[in-house]
Amino acid sequence: MAPNVSQKSSHGAVQIAQSDVQGAGQAGEKGKRMMYNGLAKRERNANWEVVDAVAVSVGAPEQERYMSVESNPPGTALVISNTKFNTQSQLSTMQSAHVDEEIKHRDGLGNQHEKYKMNSNPHGIALVISNTRFNEQSRLLPRESALVDEDKIKTIFETLKYTVILLRDLTAAQMVKAFHLVVGKMTFDSFSQSVQEVWRRRGYNGATIGEDNDSFVCCLMSHGGRGVLYGIDRSCFGIELDYFSSLLGPQACRNLEGKPKMAFILCCQDGDGPDQPNREKVIVTDRHDFCLSYASVCNEKSYRSEYQDPTEHREKGGSWYIHALHEAIITRHVRSIPLLTTVINRLVTEKEEVGKDNTVLKQCPVFQSTLRYDVDF
Repeated sequence: MAPNVSQKSSHGAVQIAQSDVQGAGQAGEKGKRMMYNGLAKRERNANWEVVDAVAVSVGAPEQERYMSVESNPPGTALVISNTKFNTQSQLSTMQSAHVDEEIKHRDGLGNQHEKYKMNSNPHGIALVISNTRFNEQSRLLPRESALVDEDKIKTIFETLKYTVILLRDLTAAQMVKAFHLVVGKMTFDSFSQSVQEVWRRRGYNGATIGEDNDSFVCCLMSHGGRGVLYGIDRSCFGIELDYFSSLLGPQACRNLEGKPKMAFILCCQDGDGPDQPNREKVIVTDRHDFCLSYASVCNEKSYRSEYQDPTEHREKGGSWYIHALHEAIITRHVRSIPLLTTVINRLVTEKEEVGKDNTVLKQCPVFQSTLRYDVDF
C-alpha cells in the first residue's frame, strides 16, 4: 500500500503517514528507527532531511556548472529498508541495517587516495580499432563517415596525452590478436617479416604497455549486435563485449594491475546476440578498475549524422557518440571520468533527428564502471 502524503510543513519537509508494507518490520517508532539507523542516516549527512520514509533536500550545496537544481527542496529521496523476511523467502534476517557514514578509499599500504595516479607522459597507450569496410560474405554495409570519427578520436586521445595506435579493418581474430600484442601476451618479433609488414600497413608499430604507463584506453568502432562487436569478416557471431575485459585483466597484463582501463565502444547493439555453444564461457573475476562506455543501450541502434558541406561534415558529422565525446573533451575541456560520463549522456540524449521513414531517432549511451578512484586526465 502506498503511503498517504499530507500537506508540506513550514520547513518544506513532506510529512507522510506510516506505510503499511508486508514483511518490512513493525510500523510505528520501531520501524521509523530502522529507517533512520540505515540508509536514512546517509541522506541526512548529505544535507537531506529525513521524515518517515521520505527525505527532502534542505540547503543542498551549489551544483556543478553542467546541472542546476533551482527548486527548494529539489525533490524527495525514498528510503526502503527490508530487515525481516517471510520464512518462505529463505532469506536470513538482517541483523543490522547500518550503513557507514563515510566510505574511505585506501590502498594496500593504508594510504588514502581519491584519484588514480596519472603522472606519466604519455599516460599510456590508446588503442583504436576502426572497421570501415567489411567482407562481402559478411553482408555488412560500409561504415560511412568512419574517417571523421577516427580524426576526432585521434585528436581526443592525443590531447589527453596518450600514444595512439590506430588499426583499421580487422577480422574478429585480428582484433583479439591486437590486444594480445599491446598487452605483451604476444611478441611482434615472433611474427614473420611478411606478417609484421601486414600489421604495419594496418597501423601497428610494435608498441606495448610498459610498467611506467599509468592507464590504458581503447576505442572500438564497428558494426555490432546485442552484446557483440563484429570484425570485417563477421566470423561466428562476433566478439562478446565482455570478452575485451578479460584481455586486459591482471592475468593478461601485470603492467595494468591496479590501474584504470577505459574503453569507448561505438556499435549498434540491436539484432541478434551471441550464440556460440562451442565456445568456452569467459569468466572474468578481476573486473575492478574498469570503465566501459557504450554508444547505445542494449537492443538499440547507434546513429551518425551526414552533411553535404565537407567542412560542416568534418566538424559536425560522424557518429553522435564520438561527436559528443569530442565536444566534451576538446570543446568543454572535461577532464574527469565521473563528469565526462554525465556530459556525454546529456549531449547524446538531447540530440534527435528525423529518419528516412519520418520517425524521430533518439539514442542513449550507457556506462559501466568498477573504478575505485576518480580519473583526472
